[in-house]
Amino acid sequence: MVQVVTLSHQNPVLIIFEDAQWADPTSIELFSHIVDGLPTLRVLLVITFRPEFQPPWLGRPHVTALTINRLAARQAGAMIDHIVGDEPLPASIRKDIIERTDGIPLFIEEMTKAVLEADNQSAAERTVAAAPPPAVPASLHASLMARLDRLGSAKEVAQIGAAIGRDFSHELLAAVVRQPESELRLALDRLIEAGLLYRQGVPPHATYLFKHALVQDASYGTLLREHRRALHASIAEALESRFTEITSTRPELLARQCADAGLIEKAAGLWGKAGQRSLERSAVVEAVALFTRGLDQVASLPATPALRREQVKLQVGLANSLYHSKGIAAAETISAFNQARVMIQEVESLGEHIEDPLLLYSVLYGFFIPKFMNFDGDAASALARQFLELAEQQNATAPIMIGHRLLGNTLLVIGDAAEALLHLDRAWALYDPAAHRPLVTRFGHDVGVVTWTFRPLALWLLGYPKTALEETERAITAARETDSAVEMRR
Repeated sequence: MVQVVTLSHQNPVLIIFEDAQWADPTSIELFSHIVDGLPTLRVLLVITFRPEFQPPWLGRPHVTALTINRLAARQAGAMIDHIVGDEPLPASIRKDIIERTDGIPLFIEEMTKAVLEADNQSAAERTVAAAPPPAVPASLHASLMARLDRLGSAKEVAQIGAAIGRDFSHELLAAVVRQPESELRLALDRLIEAGLLYRQGVPPHATYLFKHALVQDASYGTLLREHRRALHASIAEALESRFTEITSTRPELLARQCADAGLIEKAAGLWGKAGQRSLERSAVVEAVALFTRGLDQVASLPATPALRREQVKLQVGLANSLYHSKGIAAAETISAFNQARVMIQEVESLGEHIEDPLLLYSVLYGFFIPKFMNFDGDAASALARQFLELAEQQNATAPIMIGHRLLGNTLLVIGDAAEALLHLDRAWALYDPAAHRPLVTRFGHDVGVVTWTFRPLALWLLGYPKTALEETERAITAARETDSAVEMRR
């Protein structure tokens, strides 16, 4: 948003956001902020989306909604004329295209190109006759399939590209196709000339985009099931072996390929990694979806010790994501933490070991917070002591620090300020910013900042207002230094 404001101060800015119906929640939130700021900026924002999408910014006085209807006969005819150029097209066939394509631009274009590629007029007439108006999507699919079949070896390249995604890089495609570079470039040129792909950049650093999602679907739909799974496995292997930076920063790409290759157990773990990365970036809605997808994948497999451990990690990740997106007291959040506790108890009852000890502490914290927020002092105190006792038994530094913080906060709100200050001081003494800041995704806050927030309250209640004010200033400084000023509002 800051970049948009800065650019608009220099020159008028045009922003085009296409196919908003496929955007992730974080992108929608960003564009909502941009829309809110438009009245004071020299910015024109154009957003396109399908009718089923309900954008949150409609109805605002500075937002104008325009419905783009299907093309009228005159407009469809002009589009046909532009495509055919100097090629002669019988009037009867032109009329049939207009009538049967029902004003859908992509269908008009594809049907016209299919006619131009026909061997003779009889074949062209059969092509148009095979497209009855009531079945536009199926007919369009058939038209695209026919065009792909006529591309020979380029069809296989389109299939591989479609398996990678709507857009793909030349480098990844080349790693999977495994054919001479000259042949690959020739096939890509044919797909571009046929109007099925767009290219940006120069090979081998180029990227490609299917002209429309239906083109990708048609290419992908020609693959048989076993070939499709083998192809996804090859793409996954290429991503892992040659594009490690991409798979480490965007594990969801590899997860999708593994899932489609039938490598479900591996995919589940990758969905979990992707969910954790989203949680770390505060993309909490996406994190919920990713953890849920991983859990769905695990549920489809026979239970094993490894899968049970993976399921616990995914469930705790989901619970933490719901904590941030729905709220700690929301029914979905409480249910998720309860389910995580059941899973942990099942693993322990089977004598199996959970590798990440923080998972149990995350669940205990999930039960503590609603009690604390509802001022249920007895229950919150009992849970805080249970948390601290378990941490001391295991001699785990980070959980001991958090346990002192939880108990200190609880004692403070029930009136024992002196004892609360002792526990808060112990928490602060154990706090290591470099080691403990990442715990924000597990426990919802930076422990050091929250500890510094509550210590001044204890000091004030104990009769030290001047020291409390100084501590408050230090807490604000600490929050700003850790980019956690939001914690001051908790």
